[in-house]
Parts: sequence; C-alpha cells; structure tokens
Amino acid sequence: MKLTLNGKPKELPEIMSVEKAIAHWQPEAEKFAVAVNGEFVPRGSYADTLLQANDQVELLSPIVGG
Repeated sequence: MKLTLNGKPKELPEIMSVEKAIAHWQPEAEKFAVAVNGEFVPRGSYADTLLQANDQVELLSPIVGG
C-alpha cells in the first residue's frame, strides 16, 4: 500500500492503524503529533484510525526552545 510520510513516498505491507504504522516506521519513536490528510489524529485514536492507500501522513516532532 503506497502513501506519503512527511512528504516522501512510503509503502506499508497492508492496511494498518496509525499505531501499527508508527511502530513499523519508527519503533523507538517517542513524542510527536500525527496528522493524516491534514487532520490531526488524537493519540487516543491511533489504534482506531486506519491508514488507506494514498493517505498523506505527517509525523511532527515537538520543537524545544526557550
């Protein structure tokens, strides 16, 4: 299944949840926000939100500053 992750083409072996896709792409990822097709996905919805072919996924890391 082809989709876009942070502006780059990616593939997943099957339709899967945001939660499983994150584990597939970044198994050691910590804190970040997720948007699918420009819509923010709440952390509590990662397991229930299924990615589809041609989705545009953004993983956004927090920016630390002072």
